[in-house]
Amino acid sequence: MVRQIGLQALLVLIALRSSFSKAVHVITIIIGDNPALGYVAQSPGYDVAFFRAVGLYPDALRNVTRQTIYRPGAFSCSEAAEIMPFVAVQISNILDEHRLDFNVLISSGCSHEVMTLGDFAREWNVPLLTTIAIDPSLTNAQRYPTIVAFPSSDQVTLIRAIMSLLDRFSWTTISLICEDQNLRVSDVGVYYITACRGFLTVLGGQNHKYNLNVQYFNPKVKEGDLDAYSSVLRNAATQSRVIILLIPTNPRLRDFI
Repeated sequence: MVRQIGLQALLVLIALRSSFSKAVHVITIIIGDNPALGYVAQSPGYDVAFFRAVGLYPDALRNVTRQTIYRPGAFSCSEAAEIMPFVAVQISNILDEHRLDFNVLISSGCSHEVMTLGDFAREWNVPLLTTIAIDPSLTNAQRYPTIVAFPSSDQVTLIRAIMSLLDRFSWTTISLICEDQNLRVSDVGVYYITACRGFLTVLGGQNHKYNLNVQYFNPKVKEGDLDAYSSVLRNAATQSRVIILLIPTNPRLRDFI
């Protein structure tokens, strides 16, 4: 919701900036089908943001057009970055077709992916809005003068928010369910594994205050195999009042729920 509101606001500001001179053409770049960064997870949010913005500000957005560049597949962050130069050729062709418009790029990519795209955006002198990437180097205005970043919460903020909820409701018996990092089959869940370590460090370091029960699930278990999760969930249910799930894919999250 926050991301949709942010996109709405930026679309309106961009449209107002050029409303008296140029049409606005928005190019959304989505690489792969990562459950957090990919097409299915991100594209509907952009669609809703644009639809609502047009409904609220029809005059300001009457000259805005959109298109999406989507590369299907299962890519790691580094692999997506390697693909970006090839995508840049496609973007360059679109920019040529819309050279009389005010062009804007939107990317839901990870930091490495956005770094590569940001270098191209600098040479094109085209604004690049990022919604996921959080690497501090993206704030380097000399290298990335056209990047505008409004990413989702980082892991530190996530942990702080959860800790505030625990303290607010005096919850002290907690189960943390994470993917077994020793059995990890791809880097899709790296964010969640790192977040799991963060919770372990913070909660484990306050064992006088919290009773922490940690459960790991096998990421190699086929999605939909509900029996494989039963023992993990039974242990969590009997040993805690609150369960924190750090699950890297939507189908597996549905299995747990």
